[in-house]
Amino acid sequence: MSTNTIHQCMSKTDINALYGEFKDEVAETRDYVRKNLVSGTREEDLYKGTMILYSELFYKPDFLFVGINPGAGYYNTSGKKFRDDELEAEDGFEYLLAGEDYPDYRSAEQTRTAFARTKYKGSLSKSVKTNLFYTSTSSLKAMRELFGILDNKFNIDYYAKSLNWTKKLIGIIEPKVIICEGKVVANTLAEYYEVEPQWNQETATFQIEGKIQVLGYKRLFSNIRNINGFVEALNNLQDAFTTPIQSSPLPRVAR
Repeated sequence: MSTNTIHQCMSKTDINALYGEFKDEVAETRDYVRKNLVSGTREEDLYKGTMILYSELFYKPDFLFVGINPGAGYYNTSGKKFRDDELEAEDGFEYLLAGEDYPDYRSAEQTRTAFARTKYKGSLSKSVKTNLFYTSTSSLKAMRELFGILDNKFNIDYYAKSLNWTKKLIGIIEPKVIICEGKVVANTLAEYYEVEPQWNQETATFQIEGKIQVLGYKRLFSNIRNINGFVEALNNLQDAFTTPIQSSPLPRVAR
């Protein structure tokens, strides 16, 4: 059965099965890394865990939020780098649970504030959150260092794997709109799909797969740098589920 046929009659069972296959592929690489982490090495120190989703799993969610990579928050509070259920979906959307099930934090607060000023304020509970890279580290710099070591020592190209995983996950859930949490995420996702993001008021807009709208915002630490510009871009999506934003393809580079 083709992916298109599956998606025409997608059920909760179908998407769980597709995600299960996807999760197993990620787990295979994670387990290989875990097996080769030796206590006291630089790579063991840099690695803090692996996570895919920070929300429930939905087919065709209103929004898919994409960050850069999981931080070291869980490791810092628990001291644990591994959990049996770390690749499973969560019971709710992280930004809505913040302040209720665990302490609130700036990114969650700003996202809720921005969406409260739009017609999509009820959409967060029907959204999915993930990252471009599933490996937890204390910083982006640490992640890049870890990926370099894993490539050199164990021949694991995490950048190539992450590109493939990102496209697969987007293909499985088919979000209506993607929110890129940061300039690095927006530019990287645009590069994955060979399109040029259009920046206005520190907010990017582009389209992938001929139908999925993408917004991205620049950050200042955990803050949306221009929250008004981001809110305006969200409000301009009022017809976006039927009227695509046009994107310019990136020129192909001769190899």
